[in-house]
This record gives sequence, structure tokens and C-alpha cells, in this order.
Amino acid sequence: MLVYSNYLSLEGQDADKGVFSALAGWIKNKTETQLHPSALKGSSRFDLNDGMSVTTEKADLREPHLYSIVIKHPDQEINGRQWVIEVGIEANINSTNVSCVLKTDEISGLVSKEVRTTRPLFISYIIENGSVSKSTPGTSVKLLEDNVDTYRALKFEIERKERDYPLVLVSAKKDGDYLNIDWLQKQLIGLAQVIVIPQDSDTYEMEEYLGKNYSAWNGAINIIYTPFKGGKVHNKLLRSNFIEEQPLAERISHILAIVTHNTNILNLRRQIRPEGVKLKSLKEKYISRSANASEIDKKYQKDIDDIWEMAASQEEEYKKDLDRLEFEKLSAEEDRDKKEEEIFSLNHKIDALQRRSRSSDNFEEPINCKDLFDFCCRSDEPSPEEVLHLVKSNFSKSCIILDSAIESAENVPHFKKGRRLLDMINRLISKYLPRYLEGGDNQARSIFTPREYSANESETVMSNQKSRKYRTFFYKGAEIQMQQHLRVGVTEDNKHTIRVHFSIDKEEKKVVIGHCGEHLPISNH
Repeated sequence: MLVYSNYLSLEGQDADKGVFSALAGWIKNKTETQLHPSALKGSSRFDLNDGMSVTTEKADLREPHLYSIVIKHPDQEINGRQWVIEVGIEANINSTNVSCVLKTDEISGLVSKEVRTTRPLFISYIIENGSVSKSTPGTSVKLLEDNVDTYRALKFEIERKERDYPLVLVSAKKDGDYLNIDWLQKQLIGLAQVIVIPQDSDTYEMEEYLGKNYSAWNGAINIIYTPFKGGKVHNKLLRSNFIEEQPLAERISHILAIVTHNTNILNLRRQIRPEGVKLKSLKEKYISRSANASEIDKKYQKDIDDIWEMAASQEEEYKKDLDRLEFEKLSAEEDRDKKEEEIFSLNHKIDALQRRSRSSDNFEEPINCKDLFDFCCRSDEPSPEEVLHLVKSNFSKSCIILDSAIESAENVPHFKKGRRLLDMINRLISKYLPRYLEGGDNQARSIFTPREYSANESETVMSNQKSRKYRTFFYKGAEIQMQQHLRVGVTEDNKHTIRVHFSIDKEEKKVVIGHCGEHLPISNH
């Protein structure tokens, strides 16, 4: 079973020496047997401790010099399973290419315990001993800056047909924690590029430019596969609740398994195969000897040339088989992903129904299903006024919409992010309010990102009588100030920016919305 396949390019003269030193060091740590790096550059077999065997082959009479090291050792926990590591080395004057294939061999179908995807430890030895080419994906973590130009650049990279490595988008949880980014990057070097999304990113804006399939938030990890030949790009989204259910090592292994499932066949095409090294070695020896061959030996030259041609043809058939397998794999993945999405959606609906049936919480309200159904089926964005009317008709037990809020919403009919506005107000009522009543704003504010919510206005604003008056509303026959507000956008364009000022009525246990419209005036603007 194929587990892991990678291909690394190293820069610098004699970079191959670092590779052989790394392999020798790994073998020593594994078996406590000292093998000199030069011993791995020959054509030999070594039987070492713990059942490990090392078979080497070389083809170094002509450049590039090729070397093959095949390492086999039994699984120490599972009887009947053997691990096979095939390392291929192509040494040039100023660079060295290294291929690594990890697979298992089982003696029968009775050895059925799942194989855990792992990166061979000596890969880290090779990276530490050599200078990895800058063109190698994943040599460092990239930070996704929160601006439109960066999102557009990432969208271009996602759709670039020449991209031959996956992209792994990692988002922060609401408490700011991430998966162990450095460890993940080291596991994926040469395979995929890790991209970190800052905690305070405007993920709605990200989704607007990248699309839902290519975004991530709230601790989710989105693995974006290499493009199909036709340009289509698939992805695999790991939601935060699924990730958190596993220990850290299992999470990394699971991500590595998904990535290698996408990259293994591609890297197999690049593999410096043991058979190829052996064939080059034989051909070099043949050419060397044929220069001094007798007339009788030269009669057999055509037969030998036919053998080389046959071997080359078999290599080409092997690559065609890999292409066929990749197409079948990707087709199966597409079907599987669709089924998984259907299952997730159904489970989500079941959980929601179960919670509603068990709950006696005052915040659970009967929903007008027809209104919501019509709302969801719309292709256009709802206006702020329509959003408020929907909230008013479905959340009357826990939210009060003042007339001033409706009037302010009427003044921004062209706001283009109505669904986002609805999502934020929904979170305000269904999640923020219960937490606020239980533990105050410090406990509840984590429902929103720092860019979505502010608990108060600045001292400059509130010290100005005119600015303060704009934030004063009438409720229950009295004036109240509403400094707390939700925000979408930071531009002056009302098509993309809106503010929702609100207050919490602790006695009534309700959210009171006084404004839902353009940014309220401040002293200097």
C-alpha cells in the first residue's frame, strides 16, 4: 500500500553528500548500526539489526549520477506487515534531486489494521543537512493578509493550472488558538503550502472574493487540491469540531493523509525508481564495453537496443497507468465528497431538531418556515429593511426592533451584504444574548470577531454632545444610549458598510436594536 511520496530539490555543490549523511544517521538511530555514507553509494546489500535490510544501486559513470537505496524493516507492532522505503537520488554538479516513496507490504489479507499516514523521519534529516530549493512548496508558512488584493492573488493561485501542490488554509478558533502550525508545515514540506488566516480577518470579505469552497474560518482547515486538467479545483473542508475530537498527532496524520492522497501519484511520476537506476547502470556498462567490443559482440547490438526500447516502452505504459489511476481516484473523491456533504447536512438538521425538542429555553422560538424558505431561495441579497422585518417576525420573544432602526434601514436599500447582516443579527440574538445574560459582555463577545463587534464608542465620540445624541434612542418612554454595535465594512460606501447599534434589556431579556444603517456621524466627520 502506497503511504507517502515526495520529491525534493536541493541546491548547492555536493548537496548529495548531505542526503547520504542524513540516511546514514537515520539508519544508525534506527538500528544502532554504523554505516558510512559512502557505503550507500555502491551496489550492495546490508542486513542490519531489527530485521532491517538496505539494498543500494548506483549509476554514476555518466551524469547525472543516479543512486537508489531501498530500506525494508518489519512493523514492530503488527505482525505480517513490512515497511518499504525507496529513496532515489539524482546528483548534478550544482543541485541534487531526491525522491522518497513509503509503502507497506502485507503477507496476506488478514493483516488489515489501518495504516497511519506518516512522514519518514529522515526527510527532516535531509532538510536539515541540505539547502532546499526555493521553488519547493511548503518551505515556510505564508500569512494571508486581510485585504482584497491578497484575496485576488490567492484566487489566481488556486485556479492556476500549473499549480502542482495543494494549498492548506488554516483558520484560528474564536479563542485565537490554531493547530500547531510549525509542526504541520514541517510535515507537509515538499507536498503542500500552508497558509494561515489571521484571527481578525474579515472572513465574509474573504468568502466574497474566494468563494465558500476556498475559504476557512472558526478553526476550520480547508485543503485545496491541485487543479484538474480542465481547470476544476476540488477541496476538502475539515470543520473545527471534527479536528478537535482528535489528538494533535492524529490531526496532523489525517491532514497528511488527505494531502498525500492528492499528491502521491504526481510524485510517483517524478520518482527516481530503483528499476530506472539499475537500467541506467546496465546501459552505462554496455556503452563502456561496446566501445572495445569485437565484431562478433557487435552483432548482438541490435538485440540489446531492442531491450532498451522495450524497457522505455514499459516505463511509458507505467506512466499511463498512473494517469488512469489518478483520474479514477479523483472521480471517486468527487462522489465521496458529495456524499459526505449530504451526510453532514442531514446530521446537522437532526441535531437541530433534537436540540429544539429537548429545549425549554426562552430563546427558542417558533420559526415562520415559509418566510425563511422564501428568503433562502432568493438569488439576490435582501435589503437591511427586509432583514429587520424577518427578524421581527421570527424573534419577537427575544428582540425588539425600534422604529428608528427601520427608518435607518430604509435609507440604505442598496446595501449588498444582507445575508451577512442577517447572520450577525441571528448570532446576536441566539448566541450573544444568552451568554451576555449569564456572564456579561466579556463572556459573550467571543461570538463575534473584533472586526464585527465593538462594546462601546471611543471617548472622542462620546465626549462630543452632537455625536452622543446620534447614538441616543427612545425606548420605553426614556432615552437610552446604544454604544454597542455590530459592523460590516469600513468604507464610506453604503453598499458595503453598515452599523447596527443595540442595547440589552436585562429585565425583559431582549436585544433592543435602535439603528441599522449607515455609519453614524462622529465629531470630525
